[in-house]
Amino acid sequence: MTSINDFWTKPNNTQLISLVERITVELPLPISPLFLSLENNNVSLTLIQGSLPRGLRINDDKLVGTPYEVVQDTEYKFVLRASQYGMVSDRTFTIVVTGPDDPVWVTPEGLLEIGSNKALYVLDNVPVDFQLLAYDPDTIAGDNLEFYIENDQGELPPGLRLTNDGRIVGIVEPILALEKAAASGNFDINNYGSFPYDFGIRPDNGYDTFAFDVPTYDLFFPTSPPKKLNRYYQFIVNISDGDTIVQRTFKIYVVGDDFLTADNTIMQSGTGIFTADVTNNRTPIWITPKNLGVKRANNFVTIFLDVIDVNEFTSYVNYTLQETNDDGSPSVLPPNLKLDQSNGELAGQIPYQPSITVIYKFTIRATRYGLNLEPVYKDKTFELKVLGELDSVLQWITPANLGTVDSNYISTLYLKASSTVENTYLFYTLESGSLPPGLKLNFNGEIIGKIINFGTPTNPGLTVFDNATTFLDNNDTTIDREYKFTVKVRDHYGFSAITREFTVKVTDPDKKLYSNIYFKPFLNEVKRKQLFDIMSDNRLFTSELIYRPNDPEFGVQKNLQMLLYAGIEAKESYYYVQALSKNHKRKKYKLGKIKTATAKEPKTNNVIYEVVYIEVIDPAEPTGKNKYTRTNFTNLNKDKRLVNEASINLENDSAEHQQPSGITFSTRNNGEVNNYFYPYFLVESRTGEQLNVSINPINIGLRNNTDAKIYNIIIGTPESYRFRPTPINTVKIDSDAISVDGDVKDKKYISNFTNMRKRIKQIGSTENNYLPLWMRTIQDGDIVPLGLINAIPLCYCIPGKSQQVVLNLLFYNINFNEFNYEIDRYIIDGIAGNSQQKYFVFHDYDYNI
Repeated sequence: MTSINDFWTKPNNTQLISLVERITVELPLPISPLFLSLENNNVSLTLIQGSLPRGLRINDDKLVGTPYEVVQDTEYKFVLRASQYGMVSDRTFTIVVTGPDDPVWVTPEGLLEIGSNKALYVLDNVPVDFQLLAYDPDTIAGDNLEFYIENDQGELPPGLRLTNDGRIVGIVEPILALEKAAASGNFDINNYGSFPYDFGIRPDNGYDTFAFDVPTYDLFFPTSPPKKLNRYYQFIVNISDGDTIVQRTFKIYVVGDDFLTADNTIMQSGTGIFTADVTNNRTPIWITPKNLGVKRANNFVTIFLDVIDVNEFTSYVNYTLQETNDDGSPSVLPPNLKLDQSNGELAGQIPYQPSITVIYKFTIRATRYGLNLEPVYKDKTFELKVLGELDSVLQWITPANLGTVDSNYISTLYLKASSTVENTYLFYTLESGSLPPGLKLNFNGEIIGKIINFGTPTNPGLTVFDNATTFLDNNDTTIDREYKFTVKVRDHYGFSAITREFTVKVTDPDKKLYSNIYFKPFLNEVKRKQLFDIMSDNRLFTSELIYRPNDPEFGVQKNLQMLLYAGIEAKESYYYVQALSKNHKRKKYKLGKIKTATAKEPKTNNVIYEVVYIEVIDPAEPTGKNKYTRTNFTNLNKDKRLVNEASINLENDSAEHQQPSGITFSTRNNGEVNNYFYPYFLVESRTGEQLNVSINPINIGLRNNTDAKIYNIIIGTPESYRFRPTPINTVKIDSDAISVDGDVKDKKYISNFTNMRKRIKQIGSTENNYLPLWMRTIQDGDIVPLGLINAIPLCYCIPGKSQQVVLNLLFYNINFNEFNYEIDRYIIDGIAGNSQQKYFVFHDYDYNI
């Protein structure tokens, strides 16, 4: 009887076939004909694991389709499941797809048409941007071509370079044959011995001698020899698709500009390189940008228009104003502004203009004339904004009183002024006074940072800051403080500036101080570098999308920090230590989806910023509709807990008595070595072997003496060698974690976010206003605020831009779960009497799970 195991005719892990890319196939699968011949065979084939070559699919009992392009020979491994009449059989197969194509050159080898009008030469001092062309059929499979020149494969002309994408760019540097002082090189031109005697080119008019006074006067036509060399540069360019390298040899012919002159008698005809219209005159290249900026009316103005002038000794450039612009509009200079045609300088006093801004658009032609007066030119259209006779009036929009904020407050404050000058940028600077500690003024008016937490009025940690006014209430000092500071705002033209004194009051609600508690993983150096690279990638977090990019509390976050509790009353350290003694344990958490949220101005619908965050998942957190969770549970304890149970620390520095009995040895160098008993001591032999020596008796034979020598024992302290318990994880008598019946019952405390927050809440009062603004905001489609959620902010965005950041992260397939999010401590931004950041490590109690 045949079983389903006989369904396949090929064994497991068989390579079915080797296919060639882009060749259509119809491949029968190795199915036993017996099963196919059954009436109503009802055979079902499905792919359950792995992947078929792209372009192939299962059609009945065959694989059909056309394999897609592959970058390199690729093996596809997959598992097919055959099922018939309730019976199932799986089999693993492989298919290899071959045929990665070699890159193909398009640019022909030999001399490159690198000059203007596809000339087979290029003049020196000429900008070059020439694209070498090649293609790769495998680019649809994700292949990329790279162009490069290996060492010892020739060289490009000096000044040029080859980019990875095949462009030859740069400015060709000239190759000087002789110094310019050598002149023509004719007889008696140069000082004796300073240059070669007869390097000059003889004329071709029949008078072929440089001898003095031989030809009749004025029949000798001096022929100017080129001062620069012409040279061929040969090089080999490699193109690689990552698997195959294809080479091609090219040449570039560099010609000096003094070669293509009318008095050149050494140029050879019929080479095919030079044509009748060759010239050493180059088309001007503009380097002045199109936008000439903004100028003020009723002022003297000077503007320089410039081109690259590479052969100023053999040609000159003339500048002229054209009648029309490139779009057909009239070309008009501002009134009284004159163009110097010899150097392209615009200068003059622009007259009075009403309080409007006028944009002048005009086109200048730069024409270069060579020695033969053959002109070449290039036009460019410029724009110049002229401001009317109007004072730049600045006006403050932000009121002088900035209101009241709480200590530990993350600032979203900003200063704003307006200007009557269109499209002006304003700069804000602190002139006097000081902001609350922890805050600073950015140049764009943003007040960034977080107000430093203070000590309580009765605590010696209270810090007094300059410029802070302390308020008195019933002769009891509170910690409400008022800060005054003066800010100057000016426009970037420097036309005007104004100042204003601002006031902000810092208060601690209910005369109490509050802090926030955070989680943050401590990654190894490799992962820290990897995280930094991701968070610093402008492709992911484009700077134009980021809210307050220079504010450490906003912008892009780089430490995967999560807020666990917001606004807990700041108290002494032991309150926090006591809170984390139960329901806290070192744990690893999972990072979930990337989400977004908005933060709106309180009591309005104005969006201030958006946030992109990762949700943090606690496997021990309750799920479903019932959010109630137990903080602990009790099981029968098989191993009784003893009343004298304590953790033991075996480190030497914890010993109460560290000097037991021992012995002193004299060495060959008349030195002494102490060795203590524990209750033995180690002796190392000459061969390096370590021997345990008993202390009773001690008889050691000497090297040159057969008699043994008895050494006296050093008498140590009579106390035994004792160790202290490890205090951090010792269950003390005042702990309520273990009950009086703890010897028979085992109480376990569940560690999750909910229970952690319950323990923290017991420390003192909670101030909900310390919750980040976006968590206090009702999100679109909701009816209640988001509330404190388990989230790691990645970045803060300007309104409407957070989704673009999410798309960037998805497009580049960023997976934050590759970072180990393991937490073993709290980070708190301040405690009573100390405004510095602190951390508290979780205990390792066995009753916390």
